[in-house]
Amino acid sequence: MEKQVEPYHPEYAANRVKSLLERLEEELQQALMRWFTEFLDDLIGVKKIAKDEPLPGFILARLNDQVWWKTWSEKLAEILTSNILSAMRAGSHSAGRQLGMNLSWDYIQPAAVEWARQNAGKLVTGILPDIQTGISQIVTVGLSEGKTIYQIRDEIADLKDNQEQTIFPDWRAARIARTEVIRAHVQGAKLGYQESGVVRGMRWLDGQTGACPKCRELHNKTIRLGEKFYIDPKFGDGLPPRHPHCRCAVAPVTLDQVKYLPTDHPLRNNRRNSIEEITDIQAYTEIGGVRVTGERLRHAKFGHPESTSQSLQELINRIEGSIQKPGKFNDVRHYIQDKSGKWWVIVVSPGEGSPFMVTFHRVHKPPKK
Repeated sequence: MEKQVEPYHPEYAANRVKSLLERLEEELQQALMRWFTEFLDDLIGVKKIAKDEPLPGFILARLNDQVWWKTWSEKLAEILTSNILSAMRAGSHSAGRQLGMNLSWDYIQPAAVEWARQNAGKLVTGILPDIQTGISQIVTVGLSEGKTIYQIRDEIADLKDNQEQTIFPDWRAARIARTEVIRAHVQGAKLGYQESGVVRGMRWLDGQTGACPKCRELHNKTIRLGEKFYIDPKFGDGLPPRHPHCRCAVAPVTLDQVKYLPTDHPLRNNRRNSIEEITDIQAYTEIGGVRVTGERLRHAKFGHPESTSQSLQELINRIEGSIQKPGKFNDVRHYIQDKSGKWWVIVVSPGEGSPFMVTFHRVHKPPKK
């Protein structure tokens, strides 16, 4: 599985992002190896990037210096975050081309930045401990063999040009680049689908020569937007990639396409258990006897891009037990502050052929009673 590099699914070329993703893979691989070289230079004192002047025995000290490790952790996270965001933006463009829509990156970007930072953090926690352990082992073995600190320093310095070193080899940088660019692209496409408001699910695209058995098993599998194609505690988040070097793709299942599915198909069900599960304009949930629809949520997010499904869910939760029902022709307004201190008005209105409807609006402050 580790050595198997799948070809790009034709969907990437059809969406005109294949060459861009290939370039992002190459740039990330090169950036990771540059980071490792500069990291080693700083560790052994060739370049002074940290503020403290290296002293005899400084390598041993730095291996236990949490501030120094944090500096290099942040540098690595910055490299990863930048590349991930570029791939996510390409993913949102792919979603727009698949749907024939012009999706605004301005609305997608806040969620993309949050996901990119979180994923970069996970990658850093997977990379740095291996490097720290590997270099500590070089120092420990060297001291046990009677080597001087200068001989140990030279051995660490040689890692930069040693193609067979296993602490952070070039093949690992390539694997990270190939795998994470695809992961970020798919996440960007998913955010694009959510932004469109007209996508109910996703379909796994494989069915090509060179694909592994795990990927072939998932070909044409359809899930609701927000669900997972697979569950594997050892790898992945339920979306492509299925394994390192995987280059499968996804396609949207739109509300128009859902109409032609069997009546008992799970994607035909519009009801959700919470606001956070609502991903399209036709889905809804009912809380405290009132209905929150995807269309109303979309209106709130367009008017207030800083709002999220989670933050709107929290507002509803806080008034759930005291929601007042409107009269036949009258709205009821509930004023409430969010966690940041900003005021919202939740308007409960009579619905047509359904329970009462909820609308969200930001206000400067509640009116005086």
